[in-house]
Amino acid sequence: MLRASVIFSLFALQILPLVAQEKIDSVCVFRFCLRRDMFFVPYKSNEPQLEYLLAFVGRHKEEILNQRMFLIVNGYCNSLPTHKANLATAKLRSNRVKSELIVRRGLKEDCFITRNHAECGEYVTVSVHVVVSLADTLSEVGGVASVAMKTAPVRLSDTLVHLSALAVPPFMPTTVYPLPACTLMQYAPIVSSVGMRQASASPVPSRFALKTNLLYAAALLINAEAEFYFKRRLSLNLDWQYAWWSNRSKHKYYRLAAVSPELRYWFASKENFRGHFSGFYVGTGLYEFMARPTHGIQGEFFIAGGLTYGYMFPLGKRLRMEFSLGVGYMMTEYRQYHWDRGCYVYEKTQRYSYFGPTKAKVSLVWPLNRFKRKPKIE
Repeated sequence: MLRASVIFSLFALQILPLVAQEKIDSVCVFRFCLRRDMFFVPYKSNEPQLEYLLAFVGRHKEEILNQRMFLIVNGYCNSLPTHKANLATAKLRSNRVKSELIVRRGLKEDCFITRNHAECGEYVTVSVHVVVSLADTLSEVGGVASVAMKTAPVRLSDTLVHLSALAVPPFMPTTVYPLPACTLMQYAPIVSSVGMRQASASPVPSRFALKTNLLYAAALLINAEAEFYFKRRLSLNLDWQYAWWSNRSKHKYYRLAAVSPELRYWFASKENFRGHFSGFYVGTGLYEFMARPTHGIQGEFFIAGGLTYGYMFPLGKRLRMEFSLGVGYMMTEYRQYHWDRGCYVYEKTQRYSYFGPTKAKVSLVWPLNRFKRKPKIE
């Protein structure tokens, strides 16, 4: 008994300066977008939180590598429809945060204890714990031993003690978020981080998409569209149409070449290529129509502009469907002609203007995901 007391006293003397030097009164919280597992450092207050955590880990790297300290990582997700999907996303989120610490500070997987939860919200919490031999006497050196921690069914149940008074003071009071009440001392069975030890390619949010208008295709009008996000809520859409059909034996022509750029504003910014949007468009092109055997029109040009409103929704993991309608003003000048004695005869030139619906879309959308290679972790 005396020998055990002496050993613990020596250990307490080692960690006492550490406790006296730095204190923690909150938990680092890293926020994630709904239904997303990618760790966006500039998102909300993630960047100062990460700097705060990296600074602490840098000062105590030796204790963490020697497993005198552990980083407890809890991943949370409740925005997906099933418990299994939420738990899988929470696991990926935990791994993203751990990857930052492993790559930037040279930690190992053994430095973390990971738990994932299909509940509470869209974030990952990181707290600091110290391993001691006698948890009941931790109060003698200024720590706080949790009853829930002692009774939790984890691998280090006899030695894992939560120190709420151990960490670096935050740089700014607003950069550290308090731990939500539903996550306090909820220690579920540990979920292993399989997959952290091998390199993999993970998708980042789509910023570019290819599209085709099914209504134009039904009218035998070859068309293609491309849309690119250049800011969070703003995108640029460019559509192109082309048809050059003719039947000389019956003197029928159907010819059109047009292009139309459109600037769009998306009302929902949590996920690209999804939700309601409005836009402003302009368009121009050439055309020729001869529906009747003897008369036709040939357009020198047309120009149109107006406003659009639409909605896009997912058809699956890889496809979207877009419905939109454009209303605006169109002006054109065309030449009217007729067929007479084996040749086309010019009649007159006219101008035409129109205000009303000028475009309609039922488009099939294919977002193109960019891939970011995750570094290999030994």
